[in-house]
Amino acid sequence: MSLATAVPTEQEPRPKRARRSQATRSEGRRLPKSKDASMTKVSFYLTDDTAKLLSVVATMRGEDQSDIVERVLRQHMPSVRAALGRLMGDPADSADRSADGEMIDRQAA
Repeated sequence: MSLATAVPTEQEPRPKRARRSQATRSEGRRLPKSKDASMTKVSFYLTDDTAKLLSVVATMRGEDQSDIVERVLRQHMPSVRAALGRLMGDPADSADRSADGEMIDRQAA
């Protein structure tokens, strides 16, 4: 046994890094989806190709994957939204829509 291994070396402890507090974040940031009461977490399966495509599109556009899925679902389910709006008495959701789901502006026609 050598002297170097038998004698413990004393090292000064490293100073701990200070954690960033929530207050140091910029005030303009949105509320995280997990903390937003208007959001609901859902789970579903996608093919590998679709999941990769969603990831690439989100990265290219600088958007959140959830925002892209939300927009796609809203665009492709207008008739369901309109029917639900009529049932629940929401005139904004029961407004006239074209065949592709776009709102029809009766005042401009």
